[in-house]
Amino acid sequence: MDPDQMREWAFKNKKYVMLKDGDQLVVKFVECKSVENKFDSEKESMRYSFQFEDGSIKFFENGSPALAEKMAELVGKTIKLTRHGEGNKTKYDVEEFKTAFEKQQEEGTFEEQG
Repeated sequence: MDPDQMREWAFKNKKYVMLKDGDQLVVKFVECKSVENKFDSEKESMRYSFQFEDGSIKFFENGSPALAEKMAELVGKTIKLTRHGEGNKTKYDVEEFKTAFEKQQEEGTFEEQG
């Protein structure tokens, strides 16, 4: 098995999504729930459920209230999640992701070929 196949196998068999600095992820944001923070049992984190193109569901946990506020507006939508930084300096950007086709439809610039 080559290294790419090994990474693909590992990703398919993980239940949780882990991003490194600069990584981006485009997924459907299904739901979230409050869970105990793994690092401090006195605090809570949010466990986000993401659906991938193959239909699999994976989880992402984060304790940032700022991220939770942004995510609250995106439930049920396809999102792009980007990690910036490492350790306690990590920040996440999240935005609704739309294909070029969806953007054209919204802007009214899509023309059907006939």
